[in-house]
Amino acid sequence: MPLLLLNSLGDRMVAPSCTTEIAALWTVPCLTHPWAGHDLPLNHPAWVIAAVREWMAANIDRPHAA
Repeated sequence: MPLLLLNSLGDRMVAPSCTTEIAALWTVPCLTHPWAGHDLPLNHPAWVIAAVREWMAANIDRPHAA
């Protein structure tokens, strides 16, 4: 199943490197917001929407395991 991980450099609850390391282990993309905090969708919803839309457009024809 295609998967996108998001993190933010302003997160003071969970180190952004945790998400980056998971993405590397799972070989999935990770997009990093430059200033938002832990609640990324609340801190910058437009960025989250744009990131997911771009990722979905790039993966629309990509098959996934059933």
